[in-house]
Amino acid sequence: MKLIDRSYSASQKRMIATFEMQASTDPAAEITAEYLKFKVATVVNQKIKMVVIPTTENKYVVMIDHLNDNFQAIQFTLVNDAPQVQSDNSDSKTGKPTVKFVINDKSSINKTHVSSLKPEDFAIRSIDGEIKDRRRKVKIQKNKISDYQIGIAADNDKIKTKKVNRKYEVPSQQEKTDSDITTLEDDRDQLKSSIVTANHRIGSLNAEQELLEKKQKAIKDGTYKLPKVTKSTQITRK
Repeated sequence: MKLIDRSYSASQKRMIATFEMQASTDPAAEITAEYLKFKVATVVNQKIKMVVIPTTENKYVVMIDHLNDNFQAIQFTLVNDAPQVQSDNSDSKTGKPTVKFVINDKSSINKTHVSSLKPEDFAIRSIDGEIKDRRRKVKIQKNKISDYQIGIAADNDKIKTKKVNRKYEVPSQQEKTDSDITTLEDDRDQLKSSIVTANHRIGSLNAEQELLEKKQKAIKDGTYKLPKVTKSTQITRK
């Protein structure tokens, strides 16, 4: 998990922080939204409210309201609340996997204005941005396929020409031509493989876009509920 963006408006008393979770290659180690718990605490005691907006399975926007100026520091605690399986030879209980992020009160994050949308409207807009990003990536993959097809056609033309000219070459020249043809055939095969990979990527992006559109629709009609508002605690000074 990493903090990829944060902004704060003193006049609106609102902070917006975006977290991104790195996808796991091990399905058993994946953390789904239902098990990822966010907690927030401040140095200066304040009655702030936090709403977590899961825009995608791996990206979470945290909206903090009623955060007064000169808050000094705010701490986000992310807890993996998934059931933990103990090994057979372990007698000790381990705590939930936890990671903490601290954002200090500094001018670099203070903006004159951040989004004033309600959490549901902000979620809809954020998901719309994710949908546009998927469409942009699909376009990139289609452009790559077009380039790969041009490369394949060029390789075929070169191979055809070399095979025709080979009939009129001496053995030493033919040996070089055969090597060139093999190189061109390998390049052509690699381009064909790249097209398959790009098509798989397009399929995955289209599936993601479809799910995002369903989620967006569910937020609009109220069948998808955002997590409940969480109130803050105070960071204990040591």
